[in-house]
Amino acid sequence: MVDLRTNHPRRYFKPSDFGPFLAMIPPPSPVTFSPVSSRDYPRIREMALRIWSEAYREIISEEQMHYMIERMYSSKVIANEVKSDGIRYQWILEASEPVGYLAFGPVEPRKPCTLQKLYLLPNRHGKGIGSATLKWLFQTLREASVPDLNLRVNRQNEAAIRCYERNGFQTIAEDCLDIGHGYVMDDFIMRLSLNP
Repeated sequence: MVDLRTNHPRRYFKPSDFGPFLAMIPPPSPVTFSPVSSRDYPRIREMALRIWSEAYREIISEEQMHYMIERMYSSKVIANEVKSDGIRYQWILEASEPVGYLAFGPVEPRKPCTLQKLYLLPNRHGKGIGSATLKWLFQTLREASVPDLNLRVNRQNEAAIRCYERNGFQTIAEDCLDIGHGYVMDDFIMRLSLNP
């Protein structure tokens, strides 16, 4: 075929033509998971501050953000969740470096589980890490005979809602929870059935 604008033969590329260029792109690092130790609880709080300042800056006030961080991420609170409530905290690792964290539980056979927290550093969004994390969690819970996974997500957190919907969650309710000091958590309640 001739390109009529230049009178030169038009060249069509085959996928194999790009091989040398594709070989220069490093493959994505696998996502792995590691339990959070008690000595790392302050690091979870530090990461939460970094993530929340980006994720929620147009959703809740800075005052509410700091109130919730203090309420949810002190070492004492995390330790109590782990010891008394059966919540499991995991680092989300890429190339052995923490890029986020999740918390879920309690995990009991034939009882629903709650995804308490799933957060990634802002520069790791859009890379499939969130979906990979959810797939790992689904498998972990299925192996423990957990039938359903529930979560709360802020009604204005559209990116998170899209991610959860892509991974099979459905909105089952809305809830506006009073958390004190005049603040509320205005959330959707979402659920995923883990039965095959």
